[in-house]
Amino acid sequence: MFPLILSILAGVTVALSGLGIPVIFDKMLTMLAQAAGATALFVIGGSLVGKSVQEAGADTLLVTTGKLILQPTLAFIALMFVPGLDDVSRITILLLCAMPMFSIYPIIGGNYGFRGQCAAILVVTTLSSFVTITALLGWIH
Repeated sequence: MFPLILSILAGVTVALSGLGIPVIFDKMLTMLAQAAGATALFVIGGSLVGKSVQEAGADTLLVTTGKLILQPTLAFIALMFVPGLDDVSRITILLLCAMPMFSIYPIIGGNYGFRGQCAAILVVTTLSSFVTITALLGWIH
Protein backbone atom coordinates (compact mmCIF):
# COMPACT_ATOMS: atom_id res chain seq x y z
CA MET A 1 0.00 0.00 0.00
CA PHE A 2 1.07 3.58 -0.51
CA PRO A 3 2.62 5.44 2.48
CA LEU A 4 0.27 8.40 2.02
CA ILE A 5 -2.81 6.19 2.25
CA LEU A 6 -1.37 4.30 5.22
CA SER A 7 -0.68 7.54 7.09
CA ILE A 8 -4.23 8.78 6.42
CA LEU A 9 -5.66 5.50 7.69
CA ALA A 10 -3.44 5.67 10.79
CA GLY A 11 -4.56 9.23 11.51
CA VAL A 12 -8.23 8.37 11.11
CA THR A 13 -7.81 5.31 13.35
CA VAL A 14 -6.17 7.35 16.12
CA ALA A 15 -8.79 10.10 15.81
CA LEU A 16 -11.70 7.65 15.97
CA SER A 17 -10.20 5.67 18.85
CA GLY A 18 -10.36 8.68 21.14
CA LEU A 19 -6.83 8.04 22.33
CA GLY A 20 -4.54 11.00 22.55
CA ILE A 21 -1.04 10.88 21.18
CA PRO A 22 1.87 11.48 23.57
CA VAL A 23 2.91 15.11 23.99
CA ILE A 24 6.35 14.56 22.46
CA PHE A 25 4.81 13.16 19.26
CA ASP A 26 2.27 15.97 19.19
CA LYS A 27 5.06 18.57 19.38
CA MET A 28 7.03 16.77 16.67
CA LEU A 29 4.01 16.58 14.35
CA THR A 30 3.19 20.25 15.00
CA MET A 31 6.73 21.25 14.05
CA LEU A 32 6.57 19.14 10.88
CA ALA A 33 3.21 20.62 9.93
CA GLN A 34 4.55 24.16 10.36
CA ALA A 35 7.54 23.39 8.14
CA ALA A 36 5.56 21.58 5.42
CA GLY A 37 4.40 24.70 3.57
CA ALA A 38 7.85 26.21 3.33
CA THR A 39 9.34 22.87 2.31
CA ALA A 40 6.75 22.41 -0.42
CA LEU A 41 7.47 25.89 -1.79
CA PHE A 42 11.20 25.10 -1.77
CA VAL A 43 10.56 21.89 -3.75
CA ILE A 44 8.31 23.74 -6.22
CA GLY A 45 10.92 26.45 -6.76
CA GLY A 46 13.71 23.92 -7.17
CA SER A 47 11.61 21.89 -9.61
CA LEU A 48 10.97 24.93 -11.80
CA VAL A 49 14.61 25.97 -12.14
CA GLY A 50 15.54 25.86 -15.82
CA LYS A 51 12.02 24.99 -16.95
CA SER A 52 9.45 27.05 -18.76
CA VAL A 53 5.71 26.70 -18.37
CA GLN A 54 5.45 25.94 -22.09
CA GLU A 55 7.50 22.77 -21.60
CA ALA A 56 4.60 21.18 -19.74
CA GLY A 57 2.57 21.48 -22.95
CA ALA A 58 -0.98 20.35 -23.44
CA ASP A 59 -1.00 18.51 -20.13
CA THR A 60 -0.92 21.83 -18.32
CA LEU A 61 -4.03 23.05 -20.13
CA LEU A 62 -5.80 19.72 -19.61
CA VAL A 63 -5.11 19.51 -15.87
CA THR A 64 -5.84 23.20 -15.29
CA THR A 65 -9.17 22.99 -17.13
CA GLY A 66 -10.09 19.80 -15.33
CA LYS A 67 -9.23 21.11 -11.88
CA LEU A 68 -10.55 24.67 -12.13
CA ILE A 69 -13.54 24.27 -14.43
CA LEU A 70 -14.60 20.63 -14.77
CA GLN A 71 -14.37 19.68 -11.08
CA PRO A 72 -16.47 22.64 -9.81
CA THR A 73 -18.98 22.06 -12.63
CA LEU A 74 -19.37 18.39 -11.73
CA ALA A 75 -19.64 19.29 -8.05
CA PHE A 76 -22.40 21.81 -8.89
CA ILE A 77 -24.30 19.15 -10.83
CA ALA A 78 -23.86 16.62 -8.03
CA LEU A 79 -25.02 19.15 -5.42
CA MET A 80 -28.31 19.57 -7.29
CA PHE A 81 -29.11 15.97 -6.32
CA VAL A 82 -28.31 16.40 -2.61
CA PRO A 83 -31.47 17.38 -0.74
CA GLY A 84 -31.45 19.33 2.52
CA LEU A 85 -27.97 20.80 2.21
CA ASP A 86 -27.82 24.43 3.32
CA ASP A 87 -26.49 27.16 1.02
CA VAL A 88 -23.34 27.78 3.06
CA SER A 89 -22.31 24.13 2.71
CA ARG A 90 -23.04 24.18 -1.04
CA ILE A 91 -20.96 27.32 -1.57
CA THR A 92 -18.14 25.91 0.57
CA ILE A 93 -18.05 22.69 -1.46
CA LEU A 94 -18.02 24.63 -4.74
CA LEU A 95 -15.21 26.92 -3.59
CA LEU A 96 -13.12 24.01 -2.32
CA CYS A 97 -13.53 22.29 -5.69
CA ALA A 98 -12.48 25.50 -7.47
CA MET A 99 -9.23 25.83 -5.51
CA PRO A 100 -5.92 24.85 -7.10
CA MET A 101 -4.12 21.73 -5.92
CA PHE A 102 -2.31 21.58 -2.61
CA SER A 103 1.35 22.57 -2.69
CA ILE A 104 2.43 18.94 -2.15
CA TYR A 105 1.22 18.11 -5.68
CA PRO A 106 4.75 18.32 -7.19
CA ILE A 107 6.19 16.35 -4.29
CA ILE A 108 3.78 13.49 -4.89
CA GLY A 109 4.30 13.78 -8.66
CA GLY A 110 8.05 13.63 -8.07
CA ASN A 111 7.68 10.08 -6.78
CA TYR A 112 6.60 9.12 -10.31
CA GLY A 113 9.09 11.26 -12.24
CA PHE A 114 6.79 14.23 -12.90
CA ARG A 115 8.03 16.77 -10.35
CA GLY A 116 8.89 19.53 -12.84
CA GLN A 117 5.72 19.07 -14.84
CA CYS A 118 3.56 19.02 -11.70
CA ALA A 119 5.29 22.15 -10.39
CA ALA A 120 4.59 23.97 -13.67
CA ILE A 121 0.96 22.81 -13.60
CA LEU A 122 0.62 24.00 -10.00
CA VAL A 123 1.92 27.46 -10.90
CA VAL A 124 -0.47 27.75 -13.86
CA THR A 125 -3.49 26.52 -11.87
CA THR A 126 -2.68 28.85 -8.97
CA LEU A 127 -2.42 31.87 -11.28
CA SER A 128 -5.52 30.84 -13.26
CA SER A 129 -7.53 30.30 -10.09
CA PHE A 130 -7.47 34.04 -9.42
CA VAL A 131 -9.69 34.42 -12.48
CA THR A 132 -11.85 31.32 -12.04
CA ILE A 133 -12.53 31.78 -8.33
CA THR A 134 -13.33 35.45 -8.85
CA ALA A 135 -15.77 34.47 -11.62
CA LEU A 136 -17.32 31.80 -9.42
CA LEU A 137 -17.75 34.25 -6.52
CA GLY A 138 -19.33 36.77 -8.88
CA TRP A 139 -21.71 34.10 -10.20
CA ILE A 140 -22.63 32.98 -6.67
CA HIS A 141 -23.24 36.54 -5.54
